[in-house]
Amino acid sequence: MPDRAKIINKAANRGDTEAVKALLATGADPNARTPDGWTPLMHAAVGGDVEMISALIEAGAEVNADSLDGWTPLMRATLWGHHQAVKCLLGYRANVHIQAADGWTALKIAAAKGHTDIIDLLEVAGARARE
Repeated sequence: MPDRAKIINKAANRGDTEAVKALLATGADPNARTPDGWTPLMHAAVGGDVEMISALIEAGAEVNADSLDGWTPLMRATLWGHHQAVKCLLGYRANVHIQAADGWTALKIAAAKGHTDIIDLLEVAGARARE
């Protein structure tokens, strides 16, 4: 992984929105991947950072990118119960129908974690219990 790819992923993992924005402004790849397939958007989703999520997607980050385990940013934001991040990702057309290699979907994750507010968001976006 090129140095710039490491740097933007580390900044996103730290939750350093300003550093991520600065890196994007200098041409860093918003889809840079770690060896396990994580992108900066996945780190932003785990942190629930709506400002960083928006900046990355506006810079060209793939909203439905998945890591080696098949989990997407939407699944990661759902896991941690980040309502506003889920809402933001859905606003950028995150696909609620994607199923990871382990069989999990965002809706299954929300149900398992008891995130009823996120279940509502996902269902409005078209997710169904049988997926």
